[in-house]
Amino acid sequence: MKKTILGFLLIVLLVGGVIYYNNANSTGNSTNRDVQPEMGFKAPDIQLPALTGSGIVLSQVDQPSFINFWASWCPPCQAEMPDLQRSYEAYGDKITFVSVNITAEDRESDVRKFVKDYGITFPVYLDRDGSVSDAYRIVSIPTSFILDENGMIVKKMVGPVTEKFLSEAFDQLLEKQS
Repeated sequence: MKKTILGFLLIVLLVGGVIYYNNANSTGNSTNRDVQPEMGFKAPDIQLPALTGSGIVLSQVDQPSFINFWASWCPPCQAEMPDLQRSYEAYGDKITFVSVNITAEDRESDVRKFVKDYGITFPVYLDRDGSVSDAYRIVSIPTSFILDENGMIVKKMVGPVTEKFLSEAFDQLLEKQS
């Protein structure tokens, strides 16, 4: 009886490992293995509507970008927003800010209130069905990416970022671009 249970557990672990390996090495719906949400790879495209104003198609952006995934109910997201706003004010003309609210796990009315309460002036895009956060394999928020002008991921950060961190990362990226 013990050997049967042990054999069953071994099979479950083996199948689970195979599934995990395949998921970890897949690129979602894309067949292009050069596109992955990891450093050194081209970022998955983003096509999202904006909370206000025009939507975005990331593949049409021709300058470095900062992508931040967040939700209004997330305390670390709330903590980093003043730093993101100051960074946008300092670099918004040289870096495209793509603030992605995971609206599939948030309420649009809460997002609007959050943007107003925090005085956010950078564009906020709505991932209403969670497809973009899935493509970027977001498992914890906030999660942020810095992309070069070709859409290649040069930094990935899980957890809140600071104005100082962003300033150093943006300056380094812009210096390389010159």
